[in-house]
Amino acid sequence: MASQPQTENISISQHIVYICSRFIAYSLPLFFFLVVNSFYLKTYDSAQIKITFTQMGATVLAFAWLVRALVEGKLPFSRKDMVYVAPFLAFLASGVVVWLHTPFKDWSLEETLRRVFYVILALVTLAEIHSNERMKRLWRWLIAAAWAAIGYGLIQYIDGRFMRPPGPGIDPFIWRGAFGPRVFSTFGNPNFYGNFLVILTPIVLASVLREKGSIARPFIVLGLAIFLVVSIDKMTLGLFGGFDPSLGIVFDALIIALLAIFVYASTWRVGSSSSLSMYLILFAVLFVNLYSTETKGAWMGYIAAIGVTVWLIFEYFLHFEEHLVEPKRYFGLVVGLACFLAIDILLMVVAFVLPLFRGPVDQIGFQILWIPTLLFAIVSVLTILWLLGKPWNLKKLIYGFLVFFMVTMGGGVLQFAKGRLVSISFRMFTWISTWEMVRTNPILGNGVGTFKIIYPAFRRPQIIALEARSNTETDHAEDEYLEVWQDEGIVGFGVFLWMVFTALFLGFKQLRWYSTHRAQDGPRSRKMLNIESDPRSYEVMGYLGAFIGALIHWFVDVSIRFVSSGVFSGFLPGVLVAYARNHDNPVIIEVRLPYDRWIRAGLAAFWTIILLWLGVELVPQSLIVGGDTSQGQIWFWTIAAGLGIYVLIELLEMGLKPEKEIRFSEQYGPINSRHFGLRLMGLPILLVACLWTIKFSADQFWGDVHHNLAIFFSKEAIWNKSPIYDAHIMNLPPDIRSKYQETGGALDHYKEVVKMNRAFPMAHYFTGNVYNDWGSQINGESLNARAKGDMEEALRLKEKSQDMWNKAEAAYEDTKRLAPNYVQTHHQMGLLYVKRAEQAAQWGDQALSKQMYQKALANFRLYMMLDPVFVPNYDHIVQILLMDGKVDESIRLYKEALYYNYDVAMSIHKINSFPDRVASIALSLAKLNFNQVSHLPNPFKPPAPQVEEAIKYFQMAAENDPKSLEAWKGLGFLLEKVGKNPEAQVAYHKALELAPGDPDLKRK
Repeated sequence: MASQPQTENISISQHIVYICSRFIAYSLPLFFFLVVNSFYLKTYDSAQIKITFTQMGATVLAFAWLVRALVEGKLPFSRKDMVYVAPFLAFLASGVVVWLHTPFKDWSLEETLRRVFYVILALVTLAEIHSNERMKRLWRWLIAAAWAAIGYGLIQYIDGRFMRPPGPGIDPFIWRGAFGPRVFSTFGNPNFYGNFLVILTPIVLASVLREKGSIARPFIVLGLAIFLVVSIDKMTLGLFGGFDPSLGIVFDALIIALLAIFVYASTWRVGSSSSLSMYLILFAVLFVNLYSTETKGAWMGYIAAIGVTVWLIFEYFLHFEEHLVEPKRYFGLVVGLACFLAIDILLMVVAFVLPLFRGPVDQIGFQILWIPTLLFAIVSVLTILWLLGKPWNLKKLIYGFLVFFMVTMGGGVLQFAKGRLVSISFRMFTWISTWEMVRTNPILGNGVGTFKIIYPAFRRPQIIALEARSNTETDHAEDEYLEVWQDEGIVGFGVFLWMVFTALFLGFKQLRWYSTHRAQDGPRSRKMLNIESDPRSYEVMGYLGAFIGALIHWFVDVSIRFVSSGVFSGFLPGVLVAYARNHDNPVIIEVRLPYDRWIRAGLAAFWTIILLWLGVELVPQSLIVGGDTSQGQIWFWTIAAGLGIYVLIELLEMGLKPEKEIRFSEQYGPINSRHFGLRLMGLPILLVACLWTIKFSADQFWGDVHHNLAIFFSKEAIWNKSPIYDAHIMNLPPDIRSKYQETGGALDHYKEVVKMNRAFPMAHYFTGNVYNDWGSQINGESLNARAKGDMEEALRLKEKSQDMWNKAEAAYEDTKRLAPNYVQTHHQMGLLYVKRAEQAAQWGDQALSKQMYQKALANFRLYMMLDPVFVPNYDHIVQILLMDGKVDESIRLYKEALYYNYDVAMSIHKINSFPDRVASIALSLAKLNFNQVSHLPNPFKPPAPQVEEAIKYFQMAAENDPKSLEAWKGLGFLLEKVGKNPEAQVAYHKALELAPGDPDLKRK
């Protein structure tokens, strides 16, 4: 039955306003569900579809919102709303202003646009989440998103524990086991998934309590889940002391018993509410997922989120401060708590502090674990001192035991994570570098999204030694607050804090308001108070706990930089402010027009059309015949997905339809006739802007698909569409063959990437690498042709190789334009000039060769400033320096390389982590030192300093690479020459073991 009387006259403009309003009401919750649970494995970044959905979804929401405002003739916010809206507008303006002043606009535009989209989500939420119906719908969709993501995470957990790759498993996707046993669900990365779970934790806990469950009930279920995962991981992964196979039947029985107890605890005495059992199970499985991400930052965020939510419960929902405890019993409990805390701190001291006094600790990052131990000790002491003061009530005792819970959990995280402390050292060095970046422009910052562009010039060599790789990218500061300061300076950072504190202040204000508008329970009641009059209090508690948990987590992470959890950085403060803005005049029942269901159907149709337009292939792998999908299959499964979206929308609408009719005019006023025609002229402009943004987002998505294919073809050395690759192509899967026929090889796909996303430096960089390698291949063919006497072909191929190198240089210059210090661009440019120099020398042009070598040297020196660890870069520099006879400088550079690869690495790893590098550098130093005096008549008696140096470095090379024939032979030769024959014979014997047939060694 329609809730709208048919006698009311509604104009077309009012219908448009209504459609836009209802579209937003349905679209915003679905948007979060899609962003959380979407992924696509045929793009380079499996989360690219999340980015695309974020950009398209936020654009369409903004379009509907602005269309409503134009047609209705009313601003979405009044003047008195500015206190709520101003921080968000300032945050938006800050991001745009710093982007306008940064010199790196192209690549940083991506993150600046995300800022715009996040603020749009906040403003739309603030303006449109104004009724009980919309609040309830939003909560339902968040819980549905949690079930979908956590459900798939549970599949990965079971698959990673009991059906480990490469054997068959229940995870049907190709990325199965990508992070070993770590769970990453629909997020493609355990860290991003952990960020999301931290946000979800208070929301799920609030859902448990809203169903009138006991406060202790979720924690009992959580405790059982902890015992369960510990038992399973002890048995399947050998953790927590390992597993004795002879006790297999005992562990099987234990796990079955724990599962039975868990089910019983989740379903026992839930009353008529089946939802309570579901939320309890979801709360426990969320923990299993979070634990299995093995993400230390997320674990910290989880502890914080739990602690904050429990504190909110007792501070605003329960009035235990009125429950005074008799002194004798009170002090007995305080003494017991003090003992528990003392045991915690003592265990941490034994585990993390005493080893530092017993001698050097080899473990990376172990040296800083005394800091959290000290902090936990200080917190524990302050807690006990606070408890000793009056009043002596039950509330203070509960807070004391909450501190004990957090200290215990924190110590557990440290203990479990101390074997993987590389990330802690990584963060510390990154934070130091970020602070140096902040100091370069502390007032206005360097621009949103510029961290990844500027950071390589500030990166510490310790980071490179820590990661044991040079060609890596660090895109973020691993601390959101530091990165905001780096991006926007102290001004933008202040605006950011203004927005955060506004949301927190209003959230706490709301909870305080709810707590003063309810009847008190009996003096001994420990159940959640009955708040039937206003269930919004639970929702505010969940959102506030989620926001505070996220804020704490942001100290060690940058989750808002990735859309999967970043969308919540706008939503959470927006929804908290929305509750505060609308709590005085809440809309209890919304008007529904007869065609309301068609709006929901249109929303599902919109996303179906988007999926079809993007060409997303949703065909299950098991149904793909012959290795490729047909167009009919793609359409069928995409339309089926659209129908699934519609069914889900309708399922989650159950119970939300109003029970009585509301007149349209009660909620939708008359259209403002002033400047109506002028306002309508803005609609085409809005439509064009909306369509352009959607096309821009689609281009980025298609570009990422091409990038994925380009990398595949690069690995197969298929550079372009050419008959020479036809035989190779026939051995590849059918879908790859069809992509080759449609577009071509690696370079053809990279061209498509650059065309669709010119601000993506990786595509330019990889294009340069392809042309660089291809030019080398053609140059080799040119030299072969010349050796055979075919000068015409040799010259043609020489010219072609130069053309390839010109294109490589152009691609590298494009890379530098976007990101001046991107990965190893300077080194690759140096290699390119070396190849040109060698080619010029081979063809007799010595002047050009010298010129190219100098250009190569300049680029190698640039890269050495960014990465003083990379040994091949030193080798190329020394090669050029020795051409000019600069031996001393060459020795100095190799000693510098040895310092970074041995001394710096030893200071981090406590062991020689790079013996192969050390051996290579030492061998080069030995030869350089000996060559300095080899021309002298008798540099051995007495041995010249260079000979002693050469002996030292030959010895180092042999120790670090015992299989180095050259090191042992060189060492033996010099020891023999200086008269140390016994030692020389030992070295010769080692060399002879490596090369028994060497005639020189046989004579020794």
